[in-house]
Amino acid sequence: MQERFFIIREGDSITFGGVDMGGRGKILHENKNIVVIKFPAGKHFAGRGFQGYHSPSTYVLEKDQAKPGWGSLIVSWANKRK
Repeated sequence: MQERFFIIREGDSITFGGVDMGGRGKILHENKNIVVIKFPAGKHFAGRGFQGYHSPSTYVLEKDQAKPGWGSLIVSWANKRK
């Protein structure tokens, strides 16, 4: 089953509804079928006061033509330090 995300646009930044990506994303490329979003590194709360960390990541989503605002994950990758 494909992962699906609800894309929330706020000015020139992007968030996924109900998903903490560590910060607001930026659109790298968009056309009528796909959108490429890059998220920065960031901290988030994992619950019970524990902090988690997100490395910078990039998501390629296929836009859902039947449900505007929704996208299905095609590929994603994290840009981790080595």
